[in-house]
Amino acid sequence: MQTLNMSINMPKPDLQVFRGNPGIYYSFINNFEARVATKLTDDRQKLTYLLQVCGGDAKDSIACCVLMDPRLGYHRAKEILAQQFGQPHVVAHSLIDKVVNRPAIKPNDYKVLAELARQIRRCEVTLSHSGYTADLDSTDTLLKIQQL
Repeated sequence: MQTLNMSINMPKPDLQVFRGNPGIYYSFINNFEARVATKLTDDRQKLTYLLQVCGGDAKDSIACCVLMDPRLGYHRAKEILAQQFGQPHVVAHSLIDKVVNRPAIKPNDYKVLAELARQIRRCEVTLSHSGYTADLDSTDTLLKIQQL
């Protein structure tokens, strides 16, 4: 009874809209699975929700899946998103590119330095998840980060 009461009174979590940024693919798909897909049994509803929380290139990539049998359409939509935006090397490149291709940090610019630290942490955690930490730890990448 207490669990039911908590779930009713808890605020509904917001789902981020996924527009095709590979850097947030893993967090998006994990949030979608946890907050939507695990709570529904009907694949048609899952596909409808997936389309609602996608935008831009991501939505354009999977829009045709509504024409398929719902079971196949939902699973095919997830496959398409994974192929186009969730391949580990694509995610790694996107995250590392954001870290190394940024403006130089001016002396005493603590806000920019803190943002860089957050980006590197996000990069490290995400790449650890996909087994691509060597890309971040490479000498070339570390030198590029250090030079800016």
